[in-house]
Amino acid sequence: MSITLNIDCSKIDKAYLKQGKYLDMRLMPYKDGKNDKNQDGMVAQTIPKALKAELGLDDKAKGPIIGNYTDWDAEGLPKTNAGWGEKIKPAKAFQNREKPALKHQEEDYDDIPF
Repeated sequence: MSITLNIDCSKIDKAYLKQGKYLDMRLMPYKDGKNDKNQDGMVAQTIPKALKAELGLDDKAKGPIIGNYTDWDAEGLPKTNAGWGEKIKPAKAFQNREKPALKHQEEDYDDIPF
């Protein structure tokens, strides 16, 4: 599995970088599934709590949206949100079935040669 990020570097707010060089990001999936470009969600720059306090920002302040992401499966294909494999649930056969009672049957074994 891998995730591809498409980042617009011009949207990165350098004031929110940790120690001036570390970029914190958060992946947020789209509520309605994939978009028209087959992307799974957006990438937002996060603002560290310590930096929010230092800059005097509200605790609920959010960083800018800087790109999108695509989630890939092991074969290198984009994952689908509603594939047939996710819709099929395993059968619950035999889960609530009672075990059949064993019946002792008298059989005629006279024609067995030993």
